Amino acid sequence: MAGSRRSVSSSSFNSSVPPPVDLTFTPTSQTATSQTSAPATPLGPLDLGPPGYNATIKLYERTANETTVFLGPWDVVNAESRRVIWQCSYAGEVLEHFLPSEYAADIFPYTLHSQHRRFGDPREMELYLTFREPHRVRYSTIDGLFHDEYIEVKYEFTTIDCSMQFQGDLRGKDLVDWYDVDVAWSDTHRRTDSYGNVRGLGTIQRMKLWRDRYSNFHYLTFYANHRRRWKEYAVHDFDAEFRQRDDRHRRLQINARGARRASASESSHGHGRERRFSATSIFRPRNGGPSSTAGQPTGELRYLGIQFTRNDRAQPGSDDYRRFIDLWNYAHDLDGQSDAPPSRVSELESPVINGTSGQNHYINGVAELPSPELLPTLPTPQIFGDLVNEFVEDLQLRTLRPRELSRSLNFLEMKSIILSVNAGSSSVKVSVYSAEYGHPPVQLAEAQVSGLTAPPAVLDYTRGGEKVAKGDKLSDKTIGHKDDIGIVCHRIVHGGDYNKAQLISQDTYRVLEGLNDLAPLHNSNSLGIVQACIRDLSSARNVACFDSQFHSTIPPHIRTYPINPDIAKSNKLRKYGFHGISYSFIARASANFLGKSQDELNLIALHLGSGASACAIKGGKSWDTSMGLTPLAGLPGATRSGSVDPSLVFHYASDVGRLSPASTKELHISRAEEILNKEAGWKALTGTTNFGIIAASNDPPMKLAFDLLVDRICGFIGSYYVSLRGDVDALVFAGGIGEKSDKLRRAVLQQISCLGFALDEDANTMKLEDVVLDISGAGGKHRVLVCASDEQFEMARVCAEDEEFWQ
Repeated sequence: MAGSRRSVSSSSFNSSVPPPVDLTFTPTSQTATSQTSAPATPLGPLDLGPPGYNATIKLYERTANETTVFLGPWDVVNAESRRVIWQCSYAGEVLEHFLPSEYAADIFPYTLHSQHRRFGDPREMELYLTFREPHRVRYSTIDGLFHDEYIEVKYEFTTIDCSMQFQGDLRGKDLVDWYDVDVAWSDTHRRTDSYGNVRGLGTIQRMKLWRDRYSNFHYLTFYANHRRRWKEYAVHDFDAEFRQRDDRHRRLQINARGARRASASESSHGHGRERRFSATSIFRPRNGGPSSTAGQPTGELRYLGIQFTRNDRAQPGSDDYRRFIDLWNYAHDLDGQSDAPPSRVSELESPVINGTSGQNHYINGVAELPSPELLPTLPTPQIFGDLVNEFVEDLQLRTLRPRELSRSLNFLEMKSIILSVNAGSSSVKVSVYSAEYGHPPVQLAEAQVSGLTAPPAVLDYTRGGEKVAKGDKLSDKTIGHKDDIGIVCHRIVHGGDYNKAQLISQDTYRVLEGLNDLAPLHNSNSLGIVQACIRDLSSARNVACFDSQFHSTIPPHIRTYPINPDIAKSNKLRKYGFHGISYSFIARASANFLGKSQDELNLIALHLGSGASACAIKGGKSWDTSMGLTPLAGLPGATRSGSVDPSLVFHYASDVGRLSPASTKELHISRAEEILNKEAGWKALTGTTNFGIIAASNDPPMKLAFDLLVDRICGFIGSYYVSLRGDVDALVFAGGIGEKSDKLRRAVLQQISCLGFALDEDANTMKLEDVVLDISGAGGKHRVLVCASDEQFEMARVCAEDEEFWQ
């Protein structure tokens, strides 16, 4: 379900939609708005550029190597890095324009005010598109990589329609119209300063009106050049009626909803004691890095004033001032017919990958997602949208809808459906349970997308323990509707100071957004899925279950870092620990298997997967764990370094303190964090994230990665053995690698045999059929277990047992 999609623009122009990227596009292809076909003759350079191209871009501008690239059809893809993929003029040429944010709403294409070309048609300024910060552009030809640098991107389009379509695809909002303005101001940024100089929010700007493709709400944007920030306001947040309208000077004022009508003097001076209204604004500083105020309101805004440019060169009927008045009334009336617009909408699109529209190919009941070279990974929020819609339709679930329950019935006595969503670093798992309050949930079906960091990604459906192909119907065909889902529980890696699951409210969501920087591989993707569920499963309660909550019992002397305590307290710098949902399940399952009370249980547990960690469990509660403030600490993973000398990264690269290009307005990632989280681990040593390949190989790099992981695991086992003073009931292997790699288990147990652990070789190679498998060898002092940890079930169980989530 992820990948790329280009929605049809419904702008005020009759824009033609370019086709998906076609790798056969050549200079002799037809125009971009018609079907392309492969050339019948060999290609050669064309003197005047290839027919049918949509735009041009210059690389190595103002150097001896300056090159003009002719760009044909494009796709905006939402893979590991959101970017535009252009098919260029010759076969085998591809240009990738990497965007600085995964959120479409954070992208602001920039066109100049018409005064910058005084002798042309003002509309033609839309042909020249740029951005206020450098973007990465990668250009490959049949001979290999030609360009991969950050540049000031400058597009020159062949038609205004193409430019509008392209801008709409970048933002997820159709460009409805644009207006040249002399100045825009507010009560907080007055039109003139005390010396009479024109100041305001922005001067000599091209203001644009957008319509969101998902909600159909309208937005105004312009660049506040005095503050070097983008401003975006929802039309819905202002009154429809204009104030201080002056047709002669082409000037008007729109009041924020709820603001008391300002007098003329108040409007001109911007001072007043009334309660003000905060309109939404999106900031992005000129250098492209996240602003310290990113994502915050503009300040308390009571009104927005606009003075439009008088342009004698405008075409008849295209007066900006009059067009704005007409379209404002239309947009405001349209927005007023719906509920308030969402503050942020994540893109959850059907897959179009290298021109392949969202159709999965099923082989023996398993759906394989396309895995093109240009799209090595698929982001979890995009995968999830289609997964839920198709999954729920396919399951044909039976339940009672909460909104249809009689008031005379006790809701706590009714059955409901719990959807359990587990977004990991390399997979997304979704399980559906039938549940009653106070009773263990019963699984109905499960879907999993795996291989996100080791393509090809595979989509797997299971019902009743059996794999099935899409379209297979249950013999017991019952109600199937999204409203049947009563609770959606989400695995959120970093929960900060939350020590129990939480209903997701606006306040909860804001707190979790603030923790994105601490779990960059997980939290932002999980919150994207939360947004999808809030939007698409409107009747369900959304519950956040935190990987860090199990570790809230770690004692102070273990969770505290030896740094300035005041700074640590104010910035909440301490060990939090993760994989807690898995460890909670392991503790319960192991206690049941061993026939002990969980309060008396002492374990050393290993959750080994693409993300790996260890945990000492004392009295059924977390005593210590390998991960710390973030999931980066501790054991190495598929792309994580694990614990290293903190100064290593400063010797590794010179720009580690700078913000990564992967940073967004909400997510601030330094190059150091990007290197250690995404460019390290066993992938850095071997070139693959697939540990099965590593374990099966004797090649020196593979063996090094294998031995390194074994060494780090044994180090934590020894440390926790001493911390628990040798009082250990069992060592437990869990997680994808812990469950499946008998070779890893054997290597670890050989190295720690001195602690009294022994391995049964026959049991070690047995397939795990039940929740827990005992692989302890004869003569061992401690048990050795393998546990099929089920985080989805654990989250559903928590929800089923908490009355708060059933009220």
